Amino acid sequence: MKVIEILNNSQRPFASFELVPPLKGSDVSRLYDSIEPLMQFQPPFINITCHRDEVEYVPNGDGTYKKMTLAKRPGTVAIVAAIMRRYPQLEIVPHVICGGASASRVESELLDLHFLGISNVVALRGDAIPGQRFFIPETDGFSHSSELVAMINNDRLLRGCGRLP
Repeated sequence: MKVIEILNNSQRPFASFELVPPLKGSDVSRLYDSIEPLMQFQPPFINITCHRDEVEYVPNGDGTYKKMTLAKRPGTVAIVAAIMRRYPQLEIVPHVICGGASASRVESELLDLHFLGISNVVALRGDAIPGQRFFIPETDGFSHSSELVAMINNDRLLRGCGRLP
């Protein structure tokens, strides 16, 4: 169900929550332990935040640096699938961000979410890398969330899957 339908059809106020995925090294029980106390409030949907991978520059022996990407949390698709398995009554609303991703990577993530039956996303630009003064998009990425939204609305692959009219 679309979140807008939940909002329009609700006869009473309700709570919704935004969860931050657990750090790398945790297992799914930590995620469930975070959600379980919230279920007493019967949220119709839960937002799942997304954090870009961190970048670290490691010195090479020749005085140059090598860019290393460090994932500190499980991926959005894995988190969504785990929540759907345990709480099928919840609508899951994952965040999809421009930061740290090319357009093709975002499209792959959207296709995976579509495969899981997800019809709601929050499209965000995301933050700059720590230490950067301004947001710098990835090569072939998006500078603004409006570009991400336009890609979602015009995506030929998702249109072919029947997700879009």
